[in-house]
Amino acid sequence: SLAVLATLPSFFDDLLPEEKPVWVSSLMERTEFSVDPRPVYITLMDTGVSRSHPLIQPVLAQADRCAARPEWSVEDNIGHGTKMAGLAV
Repeated sequence: SLAVLATLPSFFDDLLPEEKPVWVSSLMERTEFSVDPRPVYITLMDTGVSRSHPLIQPVLAQADRCAARPEWSVEDNIGHGTKMAGLAV
């Protein structure tokens, strides 16, 4: 039988601020970002997306962020859109 180790998302919510970069760094070392000649596009209609996260930055070009209205910012001031983008990545 296979033993499955399940980690709940709340585990990461409860990490200390200095522990989070260690987890991100570990994941970055195990992640391959490739350039596909036929890229996949995902549309998120949310509060914006921050490109400052190391896991999002390689796959989200600045030019690919848009807002429904020109006066709206494409930055995520709430955090929800960036979290949704992280799930999509």
